[in-house]
Amino acid sequence: MSIQILLLTTDNELAALVCRSFEKLPDTLSLERIHNSSDLFLCLNRLTKGSLVLLDWDFADPPAHKLLKELIKHDPLLPIIILLQEGDEYRGAELIGKEAADYAVKSLKGLARLPVSIKNVVHHAMLKFRWNRMQKISLELTSELDFKEVLPRVFVLAEEMVGAQAGALLPMEEIHDVLPSPYLHNLSIKSADAELFIPALTAGSPIFLNNYPDKSDALPELVKSGVHGLVASPLIIGRRVLGSLCLFDLTGHIDFSFDDAELMQTVARHLAVAIENIRLLHRERLAFRESEAVQRVSPALTASLELQSVLDSILAAALDLIPADIAHIFLYSEKRLTFGAAVGPGERWEKPFSEPRPDGLTYTVARNALPVVVTDMASHPLFKDTSPEWKGSILGLPLKIGKRVVGAMNISRLKPGPFAKAELRIWELLANQAAIAIENARLYQAERSKHSEAEALRKAALALTSTVSLDEVFDRILIELQNVVPFDSASVQLLKGDHLEIIGGRGFPNLIELIGVAFPAHGDNPNSLVLESKQPVIIDNVHTRYPVFSQEPHSASNIHGWLGVPLLFGDRVIGMLALDKHQPGFYVKDHAEIAMSYAAQAAVAIENARLFEAERKQRLQTEALQAAGAILSGTLDLSEVLERILTELGKVISYDSASVLLIEGDLLRIVAGRGLPEPSAVGKLFSGDTLLENELKQTNLPIVLDDAQNHPGFKGWGGTGYVHGWMGVPLLTGDRMIGHLTLDSHKFAAYSQADAELAMSFANQAAIAVENARLHQSLKDQLKALQESQARLVQSEKLAAIGKLVAGVAHELNNPLTSIIGIAQFLQSCDVSEEIIQDLDNLVDEAHRTAEIVRNLLDFARQNVPERKPVQINDILNSILKLLAYELQSQNIECTTNLSRDLPFTMADSNQLQQVFINLLNNACQAIAMRNTHGRGRLIICDIRMPGISGPELYRKVQEKNPELVSRIIFITGDTVSPNTLNFLEEVAPPYLSKPFEMKELINKVETMLKESECQ
Repeated sequence: MSIQILLLTTDNELAALVCRSFEKLPDTLSLERIHNSSDLFLCLNRLTKGSLVLLDWDFADPPAHKLLKELIKHDPLLPIIILLQEGDEYRGAELIGKEAADYAVKSLKGLARLPVSIKNVVHHAMLKFRWNRMQKISLELTSELDFKEVLPRVFVLAEEMVGAQAGALLPMEEIHDVLPSPYLHNLSIKSADAELFIPALTAGSPIFLNNYPDKSDALPELVKSGVHGLVASPLIIGRRVLGSLCLFDLTGHIDFSFDDAELMQTVARHLAVAIENIRLLHRERLAFRESEAVQRVSPALTASLELQSVLDSILAAALDLIPADIAHIFLYSEKRLTFGAAVGPGERWEKPFSEPRPDGLTYTVARNALPVVVTDMASHPLFKDTSPEWKGSILGLPLKIGKRVVGAMNISRLKPGPFAKAELRIWELLANQAAIAIENARLYQAERSKHSEAEALRKAALALTSTVSLDEVFDRILIELQNVVPFDSASVQLLKGDHLEIIGGRGFPNLIELIGVAFPAHGDNPNSLVLESKQPVIIDNVHTRYPVFSQEPHSASNIHGWLGVPLLFGDRVIGMLALDKHQPGFYVKDHAEIAMSYAAQAAVAIENARLFEAERKQRLQTEALQAAGAILSGTLDLSEVLERILTELGKVISYDSASVLLIEGDLLRIVAGRGLPEPSAVGKLFSGDTLLENELKQTNLPIVLDDAQNHPGFKGWGGTGYVHGWMGVPLLTGDRMIGHLTLDSHKFAAYSQADAELAMSFANQAAIAVENARLHQSLKDQLKALQESQARLVQSEKLAAIGKLVAGVAHELNNPLTSIIGIAQFLQSCDVSEEIIQDLDNLVDEAHRTAEIVRNLLDFARQNVPERKPVQINDILNSILKLLAYELQSQNIECTTNLSRDLPFTMADSNQLQQVFINLLNNACQAIAMRNTHGRGRLIICDIRMPGISGPELYRKVQEKNPELVSRIIFITGDTVSPNTLNFLEEVAPPYLSKPFEMKELINKVETMLKESECQ
């Protein structure tokens, strides 16, 4: 072993003397001089065991006495030699007694004995160090801590004693229950290879080997792990060898000696005594546990007759008696295993981690009635086909009464390893008692179950007969069924023709998708087996047997265990109940018998509810038809009548959307609708030349489609992908079809022929309403035409009277006009100024213009006999424009003419042409006046929903053509919920009022906006 010496001095002469005294020392000694304290503490961390420090007592920074205390504080076992001046021998002896290991005088003679002092000091320091480590090992081995926790610390201490870096404890087979076999410390080698050391140490003597790779019998596994040398000793108690202790040099710098071997023997003896004590204590504890197990388990297993409580108690006792990670119990009956219970430390599971495999451990234990011990699942044949995540060890125990197996208990640990014999004895004892407790609980449960089943069936019968509503009956069937037979999901299916339809369900994550799904009554599905046999059908794993259960919408329910029970009314099958479990093989014969008893009562309840429902439906139909008839006599508004008819129809025939379409030439127009995907669909036009439309016209009979999406004649429009069940009913007036009524449903085969006949009655009412509305409209149009004719006749009479009046007025006007013109012309001949002459000219011109107007009025009012003669159209137009000049000017209307100059004469009656042109110009003036009025309109009040164009559409058109008007629109709406309306109001933020509103609110809103517009 090399010894490193640190010399702490600032005296160069002293340093030279020390070096001279070491000239003849072996190479195992190395000397390093330190000039300051900072370098010293860096070197101290590199010192090996057996090294020392030479401290010059004249060291000044820091003083030597302070430096000495720091060195001892750093390592109490570090040997220190003090270098003193001559004459300070007394001081040296004092320091040795208190703090230093030795001293030497700083002279040639005094330092001559320094090598001998160093050798002695190092030897004593090493003995002191080893004694210290041995004391610590003894304390560790005699502590009350778990031996497996103590062992790593013992190895660290032992390795420090001899300078080793790794070790191994190799116990014999007899003490595997106490220690891991083998225990390796800092050594990378397989456990099986480490056991090869044992035979070499059974002679009873310690050994040491240096240059191990050069040995002929060196193990390749140890060489590969870096072993250069080893020292080992057997673990012996009396004459019995318990195992061996080995320490290894992995550096190549350690030469083990006989002293090291003897030291290892001492450590091994301490270990052997500790192991033997632990082994004896362990045996004593196991014996006590075995005795205690009998006493503890019996009260726990007999404290309850509830099977689940008994199973939980068994597993809790199993993990409490012997440490393990997980325990399972599976019950065995009719050669089938069912899950009982599963627990871990502080945790309980409601289902197994996986179902028992037919060739797996649990079935093997149950069939052979023998325990199976698996020390490593990863390499055992019973687990060859399992997941790589399955690791550890497992014990399978049969739970037997005599030769009959009632169950199997699995106890597993997450790490591979053997089970101790004592542990197996305790668990087998527990298994024997557990079997008896399980059998007693089963007998009690069977008796109680029969009583509970009878009581549950009685309550179910009362619940099913307490209502006559078919929907409530379906719900109660499934609610009460779960009280007698467990299920994860279940459905009620009724027979309709050659299909079974799901009409009720419970426990499904996608129940809405399943309602209405139909199965062929005679197809490749388990339901057909139930209908054909009229008996319950049990399928252990329907998911693998029938592919349809792996497809949507059934795959979402994770169905494996399946029980189908027929609903029999007398000898007639009216449907079935389907019960599902996520666990394969869950349902057994007992479940089927109970469910069959319940199904008999459920079938009676369904038939009673059906009869009541049929009577109620007939009554509703009558009331709905009466209401529809009353509507016809209550109003002639077509939209209102059709909306009310659709409402009443929905009370007796369920639909998701419905519409009324009328024929307009070759097109169809939607005139009424409910539930349509597009709110603005009413008013839309569609082609009338479709396969379904032509069939309705040809047959005048309703058409029913089970799935419209698969019918070539169904022409859906935006958002109608939900339509499956569909019915079209013609609207007939005599033998002529004027349109049709449609009913849509998201369900397949939603409508029957009976529904079609009922809908035909409502369609007849709708046809009458259409005809009444058309007749009413025709009468209104005729009345309006008559009123207009009367107005024109009155106007003609008025014009004739005006003509006569105009003739008299013209005579009276012409006389004063003649006087005015004469007087003005006379004054012009007098001596007057130019200004007056100009004014008189103007007066004469205006008088002539007035006379011209009078002549035009006479021409217009004169009633002449029609006479065709050559006339100039331009002259007639010019005279009319003069006549209407004032009217045009008063209305601020400018009239521009562009008349052809070479227009030829036309054979016509000038008076009649004059009347035509006057009418045309008057119409034009009125149109311009209306446009100007609208253009000057200051506010627009508009509803969000309107026929033909919606409020948002009107807003965008106004914004495009007349942007300044958009700030003067007030919207009113009764729809503040739909996303489209909310998005529009949030995006545009126009002023609006929500229906219903007070007129005061509207007036206030109008006044506010008018004031704002005036400010602008």
